[in-house]
Amino acid sequence: MRAATLFTGIGAPETAIPAWQWMWGAEIDPFACAVMAYQHPDVRNLGDVNAYGLSVSRFIERARRFDRPDVIVWGAPCQSYSHAGRRLGLDDRRGSLALVGLEIIGAIRPTWWVFENVPGLLSSNEGRDFGAFLGRIQELGYGFAWRVLDAQYFGVPQHRRRVFVVGHLGGQEPAVQVLSEHEGGGRNTASSKESDQNPGTAAAGLGGGAAGGRKASTLKAGYYRCWNDAEDQENLVVTRTLKAIYDNEANPVVDEYGVRRLTPLEVERLQGFPDSYTKVPWRGGAPPDGLRYKALGNSMAVPVIRWESSLWQQIAGLSKTAFEARVTIARTGACGVVTGQTLIKTAAIAEAAEADPEKFGHLKAPMERGFVDRTYRKLKHLQQQQQLIEQAASIAPSHERYRLICSDFRNVTDVKPESVDWIITDLPYQAAYIPLHGDLARCASRWLKPGGSLLLMTGKAFLPEIIDQLGQGGLTWHWESVYYTPVANSQEYVRKVHSHWKPLLWFVRGEYRGRWIAGDVLKAGPDGGGDKALHKWGQSVEGFVQIVERFTNIGDVILDPCMGSGTTGIAAVRLGRYFIGIDVDEEAYRISKARIAAAVDEQIAADPKTCRHTTSKEKPE
Repeated sequence: MRAATLFTGIGAPETAIPAWQWMWGAEIDPFACAVMAYQHPDVRNLGDVNAYGLSVSRFIERARRFDRPDVIVWGAPCQSYSHAGRRLGLDDRRGSLALVGLEIIGAIRPTWWVFENVPGLLSSNEGRDFGAFLGRIQELGYGFAWRVLDAQYFGVPQHRRRVFVVGHLGGQEPAVQVLSEHEGGGRNTASSKESDQNPGTAAAGLGGGAAGGRKASTLKAGYYRCWNDAEDQENLVVTRTLKAIYDNEANPVVDEYGVRRLTPLEVERLQGFPDSYTKVPWRGGAPPDGLRYKALGNSMAVPVIRWESSLWQQIAGLSKTAFEARVTIARTGACGVVTGQTLIKTAAIAEAAEADPEKFGHLKAPMERGFVDRTYRKLKHLQQQQQLIEQAASIAPSHERYRLICSDFRNVTDVKPESVDWIITDLPYQAAYIPLHGDLARCASRWLKPGGSLLLMTGKAFLPEIIDQLGQGGLTWHWESVYYTPVANSQEYVRKVHSHWKPLLWFVRGEYRGRWIAGDVLKAGPDGGGDKALHKWGQSVEGFVQIVERFTNIGDVILDPCMGSGTTGIAAVRLGRYFIGIDVDEEAYRISKARIAAAVDEQIAADPKTCRHTTSKEKPE
């Protein structure tokens, strides 16, 4: 983003957001100019805005020689509004610079601007000065929002309350979104006592109107550095507001040595600047501490500007549809605390729904009811599925490591009889699919080699009926193993049982002649009950790797007649088995094809020896 500053000071915005293209600034204080020239030599200083009774046209003419900035950050001198001063407000020449700044804003027309000043601006001249300021904003056609923010909640240990006004060209809502964000500079929140102090009050309007105050999430800050841990909370120190003066009473601190002044280095840290930031060459030597104190005391706090900039960048590139979705979520409050991540997810959902209504349009309704996180996960799952389906178009269904078939397994005729060592599958658990188990048993009796096995993961609600169906196809029950799912909690509503395991039913064609099985309890992988991102009945890849490794041998032929998103196939090719996969659903078939092909490529790259084991046996036709 292109950016500029007015009343630049020592470059807090430039320090906070170095990635932006800072084109020009406006500063007349000699020491502040020296700091800017040393720390930000590429920023052109346009000098005095000619505020004292003179026209600002010459300054505007100089500024227009540059590209129009997207953002202008500025903060007019605060002495005439501060409770520490005479509070002459706009009647003070320095106070009138706020209106001069708006005149420059109106001429240059940046998309965004942010103004910072002391909270005394709100009550100056019984509020009439701030009212005049906001009225002028309305006349310029900018929507606005204002909020009082305290630097101590953004990662620096200094109590520094400042009013921030954000303007947006043509509309109020983007400005509201920047300053109604609830997240502060880190992950710790304020104590209840601190929250009661309302560190972040906000209002907004387009020439008037106000929204109720909102409180920002806050950060505990410790002396010299940010504190993000719960430990040592009782030792936290937050300083008073820094003053832009140099005397024995300004900016004191109490430490183990007694009462003393803060050093310039400490003040730099309290404002969020790098160490020795203001220790620049000055008239042939080092600058006196007084100049450094004054420059730092007049500056904005770096972390607050950095926080606001992250929200500008999030909002600036949104489409109209995405922005409207964010506003809907923020207004309804359906999802509780509206964080920056929530708004980003909302925008992604809205843009996807607009781009492809047929595939993603149904996601808008749950999002607008407040189920943003859940809907966003669904969006990412659908996008991942779409990507795999597109990849599958260029992948052949047959490979020396696998063969995939899109069909109802009951209609498949091109699997050679007595060619399969293991059938490993996971049929649907609902009552309507109970007869499918009998069909599976009959197909298994045809496909399995003598002594070959069927290993079926299933639910427990209809276990007697399923076992009965499997026994009708000529297979013999051999054993039942336990598949432990500690994370997933299966709720058997009819039986009123919460269950953490599934049966693995083992049936054999004839007599089992294989090796001993070292243990009949297996545990699901880290994804617990399974990966539902690609298929609603998807299982854990890591869990099925254990199953394939525990029961089968390298080179075995494994078949899954309901392969879903390819979990069994991925486990098989990873472990050097040949895989035959069947599924009636065309999308699931394509997703499996892309995933299994990728698994083969990864396995060959990682262990070419395993590939040779697999291809050493003659494959079934």
